[in-house]
Amino acid sequence: MKIALLFPNNKYTAPYLKYYTDILKKQEVEFDLYTWNRFNTEEEECIAFNSNSSKRNPISLIVDYINFKKFIIKNLKNNNYDSIIVFSCQLGIFLQPFLKKKFKDKYILDIRDYSKTIDYFKIRFKKLISNASKVFISSEGFKEWLPKEKEYVMSHNIDSQILSNNDIATSKKEYFTRKSLNIDTIGAIRDFESNMNIINTLKNNENFYLNFYGEGNATSLLRRNSENINNVYFHGYYKKKDELPLLKDTDFINIILNDNIQSKFLTSNRLYLSALLKIPCIIIEKNIEQFKIVQKYNLGVIVTSSNEIPLKIKEFIASFNQTEYIKNCILFLDKVKKDQEIFNQNILNFINK
Repeated sequence: MKIALLFPNNKYTAPYLKYYTDILKKQEVEFDLYTWNRFNTEEEECIAFNSNSSKRNPISLIVDYINFKKFIIKNLKNNNYDSIIVFSCQLGIFLQPFLKKKFKDKYILDIRDYSKTIDYFKIRFKKLISNASKVFISSEGFKEWLPKEKEYVMSHNIDSQILSNNDIATSKKEYFTRKSLNIDTIGAIRDFESNMNIINTLKNNENFYLNFYGEGNATSLLRRNSENINNVYFHGYYKKKDELPLLKDTDFINIILNDNIQSKFLTSNRLYLSALLKIPCIIIEKNIEQFKIVQKYNLGVIVTSSNEIPLKIKEFIASFNQTEYIKNCILFLDKVKKDQEIFNQNILNFINK
């Protein structure tokens, strides 16, 4: 058995690649990981297509996708792969005719977000889905826009090794003891509008500190618009290993996203961090999928708009039951763990097919 993994970005941008490679290594399956080196970064254990297109216009990006497709197909033809794992709707759509011809029912499609490419290639996308052996998704919300006739398998954005220690941080004994509470945003900071709404709501409020850990498309503009605000702090890029320690003094994790098709059906990494670290989150009802989860397990503060945050936090703290809250976090993580076990079994079945 020899498998090709096809990923249209730098390896470091996708921690979930490890979910697959760990299983393949454990099963002693030979595999090659093909990546698109968009950021001129040297990375180990991958075969890279080198083209820095991160800041180019859409036409240039399409041309680069075509060249990446040619790079992939050339390598697939020159090697005897039994199966393929394709990451992202975009890449799958570009490769769809080749996949149908050469690897029908012999490829996995992994979907982690929505792509506007689907709107322009609806028929091709449906064929991509129908001809896949398995389709893994990182959020149940994606079923809202995916073809209904296919069965989908959940693959959560969380490392199984971390998930196995789902009692992490249960030793935290005190909640909300500081006069000024820390509301923290961590990870890729891409959404200017939702984060700026929170900043404007809580700016210069002595009851709150807003910390932003990470970088993203929206970071520089958020910094500029927060220059004269005395309770907003940007800490910049951090290493993944430092993620948990950075949140040791966090009172609430911000998981509010913008109201668009790319965001409202997501299950974000921050939700898992919230449950793992037993730190309540702040969510908006418009983030449909995450709202359902937070409401079901009572994992945090639910608002209809950013303006409600101070009042809703006050109400949440007044009725907070630490024992019940931690119990609910563990219940949610147990559900995630069961889903991941099903995901792992599906990978094994695919390998042994």
